[in-house]
Amino acid sequence: PTPGGTLPLYSIDKTAAVRVSVDFVQVFPGVAGAVGDQDAAVAAMRDGFARALVPYYPVAGRIADVSPGEPVVDCTGQGVWFVEAAANCALADVNYLERPLLIPKEELLPRPPPEEKLEDLIIMAQVRSNPLVLSNN
Repeated sequence: PTPGGTLPLYSIDKTAAVRVSVDFVQVFPGVAGAVGDQDAAVAAMRDGFARALVPYYPVAGRIADVSPGEPVVDCTGQGVWFVEAAANCALADVNYLERPLLIPKEELLPRPPPEEKLEDLIIMAQVRSNPLVLSNN
């Protein structure tokens, strides 16, 4: 459990023009061994987020407009949007995700479900591993 309520944003953060999604992709070598090792790595990331979000609880909230033009951080405790995905190719097959991207960005990066607006999320995380197929499902 974390504190609830709302927190004000700095004036620059209130400007809709600067409230944009920043796509940040980090690539790490795969975990050697069985699929269970990959599952343990994903579980460790999920647990790390959960522990980090207690002292940094505003990040677990959402941006909300409590009055027109005055967005705030609504400390809902909903957490980050965490997605686990997989791919059926090696990083070398996709040029180590260097530009130009060989995988369409829409297939590479997650988007929240319709009930979550992208601009209201403070942080999202996605973990990809092999071997499954990239899809929009």
